[in-house]
Amino acid sequence: MGIYLMERPDDYIVDINSYSIPNNIHYDTLEGLVIYISRNPKEFIANNYNDFKEQGIDVIIKTLANCLWLPDKEQISEQLKQLMIVDEWKIYKDLGDEYYDKNLLSNSMVYYNKVLDIQEDDHCLCNKGLIYLSIGQVDEGIELLNNAYELKHSKVIYLILLKTQVLFNKSKSFEEVERVVHEMLQNPSKEEYLSFLVWYYKYIGDDESSMTSYMQITNMNNRFKLVDYYMTYMIKSKQFVAMESFLRPLKEHNLDQYVLKLVKVYINMDMFEKGMDLIQDHQFKSEYTNIIMILESKCNVGLKSTIQGIYCINKIDVQSLNDSDRELYYLQLATLSRFTKDFTKEHLYYKKLLSLWQLRYRKLYLEVNDS
Repeated sequence: MGIYLMERPDDYIVDINSYSIPNNIHYDTLEGLVIYISRNPKEFIANNYNDFKEQGIDVIIKTLANCLWLPDKEQISEQLKQLMIVDEWKIYKDLGDEYYDKNLLSNSMVYYNKVLDIQEDDHCLCNKGLIYLSIGQVDEGIELLNNAYELKHSKVIYLILLKTQVLFNKSKSFEEVERVVHEMLQNPSKEEYLSFLVWYYKYIGDDESSMTSYMQITNMNNRFKLVDYYMTYMIKSKQFVAMESFLRPLKEHNLDQYVLKLVKVYINMDMFEKGMDLIQDHQFKSEYTNIIMILESKCNVGLKSTIQGIYCINKIDVQSLNDSDRELYYLQLATLSRFTKDFTKEHLYYKKLLSLWQLRYRKLYLEVNDS
């Protein structure tokens, strides 16, 4: 058991094993626990919410104050205090959404289930249904989407349900989609309809109408989610100036994310020189270093500069890779291994990629089966 004495032993005894943290995270030192708290304050509060409600968080605040090496400890302490006055279910829901947006679906499921243990919530039920769909449990997923809609009869959730039924061939007729679209066109200003219209027009092959619908979206998150398709369309039609003009708010909102999206689009279109120019012309924040090295390696291979591609991939800090970047990392290593004489390496990296997928979906299946 790790017990650490603070300034006055009679007042401050911090047992790092007394706090709940995710199963895949383990720290043997107080410093490790503090680093975890500083990086994941919301998750730390969520996992220990009931204990802190009873005992308070004074010992944590004092611990942080004594860590002179920790930058921004005052802001972290204030964030912990603010989180403790938020309803428990709201913290769980927020964490579920954050993990869902990062495609860490097993983590997301954990917190959505915590919300649903406290109260019914149509949003959590809806996303939980989409998680079921992601692992092939189609009937169960659609049932959850239907349950989510029945709670509050949310138009947004109904559109998700309708789209899902079409995509998984569970809709008896396309007439309901056409009816809903006709109804939407009578209320073109409603933001929640636009993402559906972007999908619908794309589904029936009307790219121009799909882009017209996209251009009416004002919500930044929705714009970013669909911007890849818009960029591809505008680049193919050589409307570069119009694209830059319309997407200026996205650049102002998060320039790094905007450039990253555009680089990926150029790579997917085999326009590797354009992608490389963007990477070299833009100064990314340090948090993007790994993904940029992977993308630069892909551009170099596309430009027949294999040695440079290997050089870029070797600069990656493997230990700090997140789950989605690790997937791209193994794929790129497998691609690069094709240029070597060692034929076993390509198999090795695909095997690592398969293991990553197996672990991810095994965790997700366990969460699904436990819920």
